[in-house]
Amino acid sequence: MQNTPMNFVQTEAPKKMAAHAYTAPSSSEPPGKAKPIAVFVCHGMGEQVPFESIDDVSRIVRKHIQETDPSPAGQAALVSTRVVEAGALQMARAELHYTDADGGAREIHIYESYWAPLTAGKVSIKEVFRFLLAAGFGGMDRSFQLFNRYMFNALQYLDAPGYRRVFLFVLLLTVLASLGFMSAIVVSVGAARTLTRGMSNWPSASLVTDLSCDLGVYGAVALALALAYALAWYLQRANKQEATDRSGSVLNKLILGLLALCVVATIGTAALMAYHLLVHQASNTFIGWHGRVADFLSDEKSLSSSLLVIAIWALVLLLNDKTRAFFVTYLGDVLAYISPHKASKFYDTRQAIQQSAKDAASAVYGLNQNGGRAYDQIIVMGHSLGSVIVYDALNALLLDDILGAGLDVRGRTSHLITFGSPLDKTAFIFREQQHASLVREALSATMQPLILDYANRARLRWVNLWSIRDPISGSLEYYDAEPKNRPAGVKSVENYHDSYANIPLFAHTMYWQSPALRAALGAAIDGKDCKRAILESGFATSTAS
Repeated sequence: MQNTPMNFVQTEAPKKMAAHAYTAPSSSEPPGKAKPIAVFVCHGMGEQVPFESIDDVSRIVRKHIQETDPSPAGQAALVSTRVVEAGALQMARAELHYTDADGGAREIHIYESYWAPLTAGKVSIKEVFRFLLAAGFGGMDRSFQLFNRYMFNALQYLDAPGYRRVFLFVLLLTVLASLGFMSAIVVSVGAARTLTRGMSNWPSASLVTDLSCDLGVYGAVALALALAYALAWYLQRANKQEATDRSGSVLNKLILGLLALCVVATIGTAALMAYHLLVHQASNTFIGWHGRVADFLSDEKSLSSSLLVIAIWALVLLLNDKTRAFFVTYLGDVLAYISPHKASKFYDTRQAIQQSAKDAASAVYGLNQNGGRAYDQIIVMGHSLGSVIVYDALNALLLDDILGAGLDVRGRTSHLITFGSPLDKTAFIFREQQHASLVREALSATMQPLILDYANRARLRWVNLWSIRDPISGSLEYYDAEPKNRPAGVKSVENYHDSYANIPLFAHTMYWQSPALRAALGAAIDGKDCKRAILESGFATSTAS
């Protein structure tokens, strides 16, 4: 069987399985065959397609199999798809069967928690802007101080984000405000010209010329950046970039330079437009721009000139609309999920997402097969906001177990793999949006067994991949006690900087193709040392605190 994209998937008949019959683990599998391993993954913000996460993880596992098993069977590893019924819940899963290095038969089952429809269309750009203002200014005054958080039965004093977070926050707000101002002027001028059919004194022809020149500079830079990102997206999806560290690549440097230039152009264009509006208010004869371009754009009798002006303004509206959609899609999901500790309209949305993830995870942990538990090992993965959601789901299941549910979540969860995770940022925002209260902090910790007692992480190995080029991600420093307060031998979060994900902003989705993520998941499946595998991938460095 040839290894082509169209012939390594097959469908299987639906399967009904016992659920939540919490029996003790048993040797129910035939001799020589290990129990299947379950992988439970939660997608991130902006990922809207059902089963996309299952597909991504299946491809990672399949590539790992091909790398470790050179036999024809390994190279032609099949991905089977099936629907399983667990009680009242029907779940889709992908299955991979292969032979490990020791000759044993292995089986991997991949499930996902899909929550995207629960936030679709719920958040506006105004709400995103207000959220950034509230979250940013709420914590700015404490960004240079110690950040205290109640964990592991004590108040922990940790380092705050510092100047970099403040700078990025101010820059992001300035860019958003500039885009909003530019769009408002474009719409206002366009509406005035259309409704009055040029009979009004405002906007004057000279003002339109100056604003067109302003917008032309911004549009050219923004279009060049969009084309560079489109090229990067094409190369990544087509797998035409070599698996080498691209920190010195021409494309990466080009995007970084264009991104910086675009930020400057956005803020500068908004400032220029404001300046020209004020100046033309005093004198309609003033022309700020001179030269051939300005002269050409001011020629209202020329059809080509009129078409170019229309094209510039339309392009800016399109680019700003896409930028607005980007912020709403990505930051809107975060807003909808992490803001409802207040009496907000998103409370029900957050509860629905949490319940959906918990129900799906609980079904996986509760599956029974051949008279015993279906899985003795479950790997939990979360990308982007999905890492926050699976963190909450895992805490909820651990809490249920502490209260007697009997799922043995602590004993069967071998790994928590987070990548592109904003967990540190959400922890800081949650804390800084509230007035300090030791009782409230302690109560919050009791709802999160993963930061309540290291015994709840006795088996769990928490691996986190992040990138400096991904502003959403970060090294997770707020989920462990201070070094002086950590008991000897406990498992802290293992943070690794992923150098594969290093195209600015686009890095947030590049983890899925990263050799470091493949190494982490492969080692978790094979029962090998994750740290060694990740470092040997050549694309990650440890950033342990």
